[in-house]
Amino acid sequence: MSTRKRKRARPRPVAWFEIVGKDSENLRSFYSDLFGWETVEVAPGAEYGVMDAAPHGIGGGEGCGHIQGWRRT
Repeated sequence: MSTRKRKRARPRPVAWFEIVGKDSENLRSFYSDLFGWETVEVAPGAEYGVMDAAPHGIGGGEGCGHIQGWRRT
């Protein structure tokens, strides 16, 4: 058994998050009600919005997932 001490990796803070789903309007409504987030759409009709991290927290985005194979219903 080795007597050398292993260095611990330094934790890396989360800097951005994304929540993606099939219905951006329902996502926006759900998380707004749950956390009080205010979402700003990045462009008209983009179906993607961002949340400000101010005054404390992590900024992020939410929107419609345009992933191959997904169908919007």
